[in-house]
Amino acid sequence: MSSIARAPAVRVVACVLVGLAYGLLVSRIPSPRAVGVFWVGNLSAPWLALAFVAGWLQRPRLWAATAGMLTDVAAIVGFYLHFLLVDLGPHGPFLRAIPMPTRLADSIGPWLGFIAPWVGYAVVAGLVFGLSGWWWRRSRSLVAGAVVGLAFVLEPWAWAVYDGHLPHPYVIWIAEVVVGLAALAWVVAARQVTQAQS
Repeated sequence: MSSIARAPAVRVVACVLVGLAYGLLVSRIPSPRAVGVFWVGNLSAPWLALAFVAGWLQRPRLWAATAGMLTDVAAIVGFYLHFLLVDLGPHGPFLRAIPMPTRLADSIGPWLGFIAPWVGYAVVAGLVFGLSGWWWRRSRSLVAGAVVGLAFVLEPWAWAVYDGHLPHPYVIWIAEVVVGLAALAWVVAARQVTQAQS
């Protein structure tokens, strides 16, 4: 592997691009029109897993935290980018006549205000999960590895508490819990292999 590919900054940039692409991709999944129907784009655990992997790819702790944070922030920006560039609402035909630089200048402030809370969550979650990924790579700690699987397993319960009920379709939640349980099983197995080799 070349020294450039091993450079922490290169890995951070690659993770940020993956986060941005993920946010763009998930934002294109059509949202349901019916109130009370869950939208796959609102799943949080995959975003946390991105930050974990970004941190796992780094050797220095500071770079791991930075990679996790920037990856999740990039995913948020990608997810909401269509509100800034594409989603023109009922005034679409009129706004399309306005040059893009003018539209951007008029819209960037309100857009930043709109996404600011989500960017704040992404900063905190990205730091925590980026450091968890780094910790897992370094020590194979059960706690560090389990956080990703637990994020998938516990998210349906968090939504049920938040909404007062579990939104449907339930197949999304079942699939997410299965992914989480598989991740937890992999963490336990990987830890046992590491312990057996040492």
